[in-house]
Amino acid sequence: MESKALPLPRISGDLDHLNEVVEHSSASALIQWAVQEFGDGLVMSTSFGIHSALMLSLATSVKPDIKVIWIDTGYLPRETYQYAHELINRLSLNIKIYQPKMSPAHMEVPG
Repeated sequence: MESKALPLPRISGDLDHLNEVVEHSSASALIQWAVQEFGDGLVMSTSFGIHSALMLSLATSVKPDIKVIWIDTGYLPRETYQYAHELINRLSLNIKIYQPKMSPAHMEVPG
């Protein structure tokens, strides 16, 4: 499906009209609108959960260099890290990974 610019009002526009237009728009068209609305300020976040591949694939099909933020708490199972690295490589993600300064074990030390 080809995505094209949507005739959406600015964010400060008529929300009833915006909701009506969005309801009948494809996901790729909405992402294209967001790219036009926010430019390089547009980012998305991911936890690399079960639906991540779909959303990341869709977003990068519209904007291949979209900034993707991943907050890695250090509590994820090994399979999630493997899945994350597979998607990062497969989709050539423009990923920014943020981690806490303290390890999970350190954060769990009482008081």
